Amino acid sequence: MPTPLDAEVLPKQMQFLTAPEREVLYSGAFGAGKSRALCWKLVTRASVPGAIELLVRKTNVALKRSTLKTLLESDGDLPAVLPAGAYTHNKSMQTIRIHGGGEIMYFGLDDPDKIGSTPATGVAIDEATELTEKDYTALRGRIRVKVKGLPRQIYSATNPGAPSHHLAQRFGLASDCEAAPDTKVITTRTADNFFLPADYVADLNTFSGVARKRYVEGLWVAAEGLVYPEMLNCVVAHSEPPLGLGDYEDVGGIDFGWSAPFCALQGRIYVPDDGIPVLYIYSERYVREISLGDHAAALMKTPHGPNAIWAADPEDPEAIRDLQMAGLRVIKAKNGIKLGIGAVNGLISSGRLFISDQCTNLIREAETHAYPEGSEVEKPVKGFDHAMAAIRYLVMMVRQRRLMEWMVEAFERN
Repeated sequence: MPTPLDAEVLPKQMQFLTAPEREVLYSGAFGAGKSRALCWKLVTRASVPGAIELLVRKTNVALKRSTLKTLLESDGDLPAVLPAGAYTHNKSMQTIRIHGGGEIMYFGLDDPDKIGSTPATGVAIDEATELTEKDYTALRGRIRVKVKGLPRQIYSATNPGAPSHHLAQRFGLASDCEAAPDTKVITTRTADNFFLPADYVADLNTFSGVARKRYVEGLWVAAEGLVYPEMLNCVVAHSEPPLGLGDYEDVGGIDFGWSAPFCALQGRIYVPDDGIPVLYIYSERYVREISLGDHAAALMKTPHGPNAIWAADPEDPEAIRDLQMAGLRVIKAKNGIKLGIGAVNGLISSGRLFISDQCTNLIREAETHAYPEGSEVEKPVKGFDHAMAAIRYLVMMVRQRRLMEWMVEAFERN
């Protein structure tokens, strides 16, 4: 079976692959090859007879849509990390047995039974900043199976976060703390990956502020002057959108993109027990370099997409018409940035906005969407803000069409 040494491995990836410490963190900027490095290390370790390696992410859905695809499927010119014919895959048990080697068990931490019951030789974590300190500590307790020649290890890949994050504290990435014993961090920048397409790098280089520092330069920095300082307080554990006590309305916001991500946020307005309508954003589609027809087909296949009212970027009326022709109910969004920001912050401050923790890109953007440092201009830094535009379009549509007010009226009628 091919090994990572047979592939074009970046120097920082090789450091990660060969690091012997009990806890290893690959802190990667965008395009730094972190998920592929994680999968290489996972396969190398799981190929040892007797190995039991766990592959985890915060949610099972995110794991299957991203990390598992890198592991088992080709990506453009890049082959699957684990080649076909080298393993047996039991999808119902979420177990991969490598021929002549050990096994990989994969799951999301939204299944609490898994984290507390599975001993292992090692644990691979993708997008580790999504995990709470409690999650991470529980996984550290899983690595107790002994296999000769295989050090017990927890190894993670992630984009940088804030210096206050528990991983920054544990690995010495915050200026006020030292790394815990037997830990190692490999930090990377986008520029470290010399295989990246020039147009992709050029797009990332348009980022500025905190987004540039974290996702291009690979730094763990705090965000000041956030546009939505309380948005992270709106994040809740994922659940399917409830019907509420009165009528409900399915809504969405769309920001178009090709080399930059296409982002579609889907939500529902409903009336809970207290009679005050809320907006729950429970789903995101955040994908690059996919045709508009494919986006339309995907949104039409979601349970509530065909019935939703979508507010889309008004700068691309042709794309709006294409989505309408595909059967989606799409309207041109209001694009007053200052007014839209006020509407979103107003919804947040009233306690009427909730966001599923599965909307990871929306959450990640909220952590960095900020005003320019030292500027008196009330206009956010452009760049890593596609979900931020989509939520602004969505909330402005809700406000303009008085959808929440209609929920109150429907509740009172009932």
